[in-house]
Amino acid sequence: MFSRTMKQECFLTLFAVLLCTSVMVEGGCPSQCSCPHSPPSCPPGISWITDGCGCCKVCARQFNQECSLRHPCDHIKGLHCHLVPGDPDRGLCRAEAQGRPCEFNGRMYQHGEDFQPSCQHQCSCMDGVVGCMPLCPHQVPLPDWRCASPRLARPGRCCDEWVCDDDNRISEDPAAPGRPPDYPGPTSMPSARSCSRPSTPTGAPQPSWSG
Repeated sequence: MFSRTMKQECFLTLFAVLLCTSVMVEGGCPSQCSCPHSPPSCPPGISWITDGCGCCKVCARQFNQECSLRHPCDHIKGLHCHLVPGDPDRGLCRAEAQGRPCEFNGRMYQHGEDFQPSCQHQCSCMDGVVGCMPLCPHQVPLPDWRCASPRLARPGRCCDEWVCDDDNRISEDPAAPGRPPDYPGPTSMPSARSCSRPSTPTGAPQPSWSG
């Protein structure tokens, strides 16, 4: 027989387990995981991490972005979800206090903050050090073979690409070169006549050959 104290302890333990399960479900974690077949496509410089429920791969939330159990912060950059007062389920991604800020081109950035100084680079501040990665491809794709004189340019865009002017394209089906006016036309060969042995009139003596 269980004593009254043991019964109370078992009841309190069971109540605590049910309470934790209830909080996790209300906090955004499903009772059963259901994830897409393929991970999401993340912007450059942002990695995949497992959500706080241990279910799916998601894009890590960055500095000052909203976070939750389903959308955790980028712990690789030292970011943590600081809950918003009055809302225990959501917060903002903030860096740890010991991270040093960065100075770049006369501007200050907080530790863990991402910024884009130009359309060609994505940068991050990591404890006083700025790291950047290019957003344009290292190798520009080959130009179109129909372009006779391609040139590298940025036609209203950020990255370099090959541009072909309208007047230097090679025609896919060039016309056949014309003939000069005095070019002789084709001559017809005389047709061969069929030779036949002359016939002998009826009643005429047949010729004979003797040695």
